[in-house]
Formats: sequence, C-alpha cells, structure tokens
Amino acid sequence: MSHDVKALHRALGYDPESIVELRPDPLAFGPDPQESSPASGGPPVEIPPLDVEGAQLLEDIFEQDPEHVVERFRSLWDRSLTAPQVGHAIRRARAMLSRPERAIEFFGANEELEAAIASLPSEYSFEGIDLASCPIDPGNTMFETVADAARWVIMTGPFVVHSALARLAPFRRHDAPKYRSRFVYQLPEPSRESSLDIALLADFGTGLYHSRYIARQLQRRAFPYAIHLGDVYYAGRESEFAQYFKRELRPILAKTKLFTLAGNHERYSLNEPFFRYIDERKQAAPAVQEQEGSYFCLRSERFQIVGIDTQYFGSFRYKNAELLNWAESMLDEGRRSGRVNILLSPDEPYTYGSKGTTDLFTDLRRIVVQRRLVDLWFWGNTHYCALFGATKALPFVGSCIGHGGYPYERERAGKPTPAPLLFLETKGRFPDWTRLRPDRGNNGYCVLRLKADGSVELRYIDWMAHERCITTLEPTPSGLAVKSLNVV
Repeated sequence: MSHDVKALHRALGYDPESIVELRPDPLAFGPDPQESSPASGGPPVEIPPLDVEGAQLLEDIFEQDPEHVVERFRSLWDRSLTAPQVGHAIRRARAMLSRPERAIEFFGANEELEAAIASLPSEYSFEGIDLASCPIDPGNTMFETVADAARWVIMTGPFVVHSALARLAPFRRHDAPKYRSRFVYQLPEPSRESSLDIALLADFGTGLYHSRYIARQLQRRAFPYAIHLGDVYYAGRESEFAQYFKRELRPILAKTKLFTLAGNHERYSLNEPFFRYIDERKQAAPAVQEQEGSYFCLRSERFQIVGIDTQYFGSFRYKNAELLNWAESMLDEGRRSGRVNILLSPDEPYTYGSKGTTDLFTDLRRIVVQRRLVDLWFWGNTHYCALFGATKALPFVGSCIGHGGYPYERERAGKPTPAPLLFLETKGRFPDWTRLRPDRGNNGYCVLRLKADGSVELRYIDWMAHERCITTLEPTPSGLAVKSLNVV
C-alpha cells in the first residue's frame, strides 16, 4: 500500500497507530462460522480499508453482480441504498484512492466549507457544554449515508469484496467451567428510598460530538449500570473501538458497571476487538466490571435484564438451540419468581415504517408470544428512537434506541407501525431556531429506572441533556401497562 493511500486513510479517520497487533494475512477469508466454530487464535484482526487495487476489484464485482454488492452494503451501511447510489459511491471511492493527494485536499476543503455553512450561534448553550474540551462541529458529515458514501465504501469495502467472514473469535459459553457466574450477575434491589437507574444506549460508537456529550452525561450522573446494545462504526475494528468507544467510556469504568452487546458491525471484525474490550475493562476495574461473554442476565428479586447475542450464529437471528434454551430458562425463571422480564438485543423484532416483523422475532416467537415471557424489549441497529405499546400479537412494550451516535436522518410521524406508537423522536439534532442540520435526527439514550414497587420508569434524554419523554410502566397480570406518558 502506498504512502499516499495510507495518508488518505488517516485523513478519513483510520488510525493504525491504535492497533495493538495484526494477525498475518487478515484477508484470508473462509466460510461463515458454524455453531461449533473452533478457536481462531492469535491477536485481534485489523482489516485495513480498501486500497486502489481493492477498489478496482470491488468495482469489477459490482459490474458482474450488482445485486450481491448492494445487498452486502445494505447490511453494512444502510438498508435503503439503491444500486445507482452504490455504483456511484464505488466509482467515487476508486477515483479518490487513485488520486489520494487530491482526495485529501478535497476532504479538507469540504470540511472548511461545511464549517463555514454550519457554525454555532454564540447564544447556543446547554447543560454541560464545554467547547474547549469537546468541540461541536455541525458540519461534520462522517458516517452519514449519502454525504459520507465514498468513505463508507473505502472503510467497509473489504467486507464486501471478501463477503464471507473468516472464523469468528471463539464463542464464550455460560456453562464453561471457567465462568463461575454462568453469566448471571446480581442487580442491587431498588428500595423505597432509592430506585436503580440504568443507562441504555445503542449505536453509540462513532466518536462524534453528540456521542461524546452522551458519554459525559454518563460520567457526570455516575449511573451504577450502563448497557450498550451494539455497533461500533465502521466495522468494529480494533482502531475504531479505540477511537470511538473505549476513549469515550474509559472515565466511567471505575464507578459504572458497563455491559455491552455485539452488533453486526462488531461481527465484521470477527468479534475479536469486542471480546478483547470485555477483558480489558475487567482487568482495568476488576472490583466493578463483571461481564465475561456476549450475553448475560442481570437479576434482582423484582427485576431481570436479559441481554442476548443475535449475531454470532447468524446475523440478525437467534436460532442456536443452546442460546434459545438459555434465554428461555432465564426468562421462565424470572416469570415463575414474579420478576419483570426486560430483554435487550442488538437487533430489532420490528421496525417503525413497516407493518411486518423480522426473522429475529420469528426465532423468538415461542418465548415472546406463545409463552409471553418478555415484558419490555429494547433494541438498536435501526436508527431512530421510539416507544411502542403492546398488542395481542406483540405482547410486550418495545423500544428502539438506535439513536445513540449514528447521524441518522430525522424521523417524521405518520409512517406504518406494527404496534401502537407512544413516542417518536422527531426533533432535529439542534434546536430549530439554530437552523443547524435540520436533516439529522436528535441523538440520545434512555434511562431505565427500576422501582421497589415493581414499576419501571423510562426517561429518554437527548445528547444535550434535555428530557424528551418520561413514561411509567406498572406491572399487571398481563404484563407492563402504561401508567403515565409525558412527551416534552
């Protein structure tokens, strides 16, 4: 790879200096892992972005089989992509890699132009704003579906060219002798004097300013627990974990028990950086950090939070018999003990804008519908924020919180929905009066507040620390019911 192409990669945000080690021949891809996937061994994989030869190969593959390439990019990048969009982005990426010096100049000039167009008004402020240590750059278009298309191709193109993944990092099973916890961890019991607050966030791993301000809220509020439902962009590389995830959450590890799930973007780097990070934070704060595997159960007398892995044994699915049995046994024990069962997954059972359900929902139908073992389900992956009510066909309160860090397109009301829509985040990233980025949606997270009487309060908070929706769910014989709802 030429020095100029490496310089372009750095200009695009790829920092190879954050890599600890490389495994030889990282692009020696083999078949997808089977359920008995052997240990991959060796240090973490770091698959570099495309070079000019890789871009030419990608363009050739696209010309031969555009449907395959578009489908791969939809799973990696954005499900709404069209073939003309993908083709144009590939050609643009190849041109940039062929002329890296000009591309670097282009990106620099474009950043200056965007900064001139989108500058912060002097009167703009919010709780916790600190422009000296955490600048806000409204003109930054990194990770955006259209504006960042060429970079998406360069950064994720290797996973399309080599479309079948190599063997994933060894799977960690709850019943392995080394894991005495069996991946079940004790939650503190809420009391009348003190409820238990848990910060839930998803699609957070971008390192953009709104993600950084969310991380600062987590640090300032010192939540006893924080749970990330997955996705470090672009592809869960070691360097991307270092820049966009570890750095931002390092300050909370001494006080906040952090649990993480692996999304599809972590899977593209074979889950190696994901598992490594679990071990790193446990070593850094052994008295606080507990997580050992890619799934877990957090349990108190009144509540139970079950996080599942919907990527390792097939993307966006939950078909592995062992994991299905584990999840059903956890949730069944919770139901028999009178606990409120809360399910967390990287991927969605259904999506706002569609009347249907997903394959993941089908995989979990027995647990969720036939046995009604789930009271409240949170997920990420799809980029918006919403709260849904329960129905006979979908007998759980559902919430998508995939708006943590991804610069998603602003949502609007009135689309089809499979369940009653109780709250939809429709505001822009900045207040309308600023006229800044009205096309981007408001990023944020959810505070799950568990109370001694068995009720649950949800507080949806945006990256500027504004409360957007507060709802209270109370237990009934048929599950959680909405007691109050206040959209701010």
